[in-house]
Amino acid sequence: MNHPITGDVRLAGRLRRIYCRLFAAEDPRGWADYHIVPERRGTLWLHCHGARRRAGADLEFVAVPPELRDEVVDLMIAILRHARAGRRVAADAHLAGNLISRRQSFTHLATLRSAPWNDKRHRGLLRIVDYDAPAQSGFPRRLLATHVAARAESATDPATAEALYRRSIEVFAGDFGDEDVGAQFDPEAPDITALQNRSNLAAYVGLARILADAKRLGEASGFLEAAIARCPGWALGYRDHLMQSYRDEDPYLRYWKDANIAEITMRRRAEARTQPAHASGPGHRPGFGRRPRGVADFL
Repeated sequence: MNHPITGDVRLAGRLRRIYCRLFAAEDPRGWADYHIVPERRGTLWLHCHGARRRAGADLEFVAVPPELRDEVVDLMIAILRHARAGRRVAADAHLAGNLISRRQSFTHLATLRSAPWNDKRHRGLLRIVDYDAPAQSGFPRRLLATHVAARAESATDPATAEALYRRSIEVFAGDFGDEDVGAQFDPEAPDITALQNRSNLAAYVGLARILADAKRLGEASGFLEAAIARCPGWALGYRDHLMQSYRDEDPYLRYWKDANIAEITMRRRAEARTQPAHASGPGHRPGFGRRPRGVADFL
């Protein structure tokens, strides 16, 4: 697939790439030439040339929503760093790693597929898709939502973390799991990777905690309900874990003590079934936590 190579297409010019090679050798922006090309449906095709010399492969994202351009560039750079560290990069290989911090409570999951291009410049590209998805699945919303949530988890400023968690939910609102989803949750080794990939659990719980700390209790309760309804099995185990250090003066803990997990799950799923179906994304802000609630709803 040929395309023009202009200053509008290139992520960084030649001087920027040379600067990175000389003075920031670990920056993947100096390893390759990155192209961001408009697609017919108004989305973007992000791919690179030359990264295979250091990272083992040239990668691509397809069907990138224009409003997510910067987040996807950040994700590609993080994946290339990860590949450079000796991870296996090949067609049909799975990617699993902590791309932001070793202390993440979940792992990034994705799969690499052979791209269909046959022209000389693009032959051999590997397409990044959601975990175990086919090459035709398009843009990996689950992966990007996880990446943005991981950035939020590492943020030290509450306002920055809140904005990132909200952005993560806009990218992927999360699927509802079976009633026992998360029942194997181990609070002593709290790896929520499977729940994060399926339901974007970290974004809901992280956002609820920030809102609770800021005394925005009505909003916090809405996001907690969203997390509970998606992963009720996890919610039961998580509540038992929290109750080991229960303090009556902590409204977050009081909420969990009194929460009727079965009722919340049934009600929120029924509400979801009556709402119009549409894809999650930056143009859609989920209703969870956004309708007015009194403090009593949280207390």
